[in-house]
Amino acid sequence: MNMIENGIKWLADKQAVHASVKLKYCQGNRTFRINAWLGHTKVETTDENGFKLTSHVTDFLVRSKDLPVTPTLGDEIFMNGFRYEVLELSGDAGCWCWSDSFQTIYRVHVKNLGKAANK
Repeated sequence: MNMIENGIKWLADKQAVHASVKLKYCQGNRTFRINAWLGHTKVETTDENGFKLTSHVTDFLVRSKDLPVTPTLGDEIFMNGFRYEVLELSGDAGCWCWSDSFQTIYRVHVKNLGKAANK
């Protein structure tokens, strides 16, 4: 492990402790209680008239060592009384990406589905 990789892992550990929120991650019948922090991804698309559209998608950043499954389209996340669903970005972007080159942090793209029923 090199100095940069050590630094990224150290920072991810600090963020998970001091800058994160507790949430419940659900994939099928499996549930994981983990810490994550919020981010966003800028998404640019072009409509049928050639106009460029820009929007921002909410992301949850999760240390890969804390989530024992790979994020999948349709997974659900519950945080602070709200329900989120893992969202696939347009094109070949998928529903998550690595936030760093050492595969320390998942950047999971989600959409807010509103208030959660008691789950």
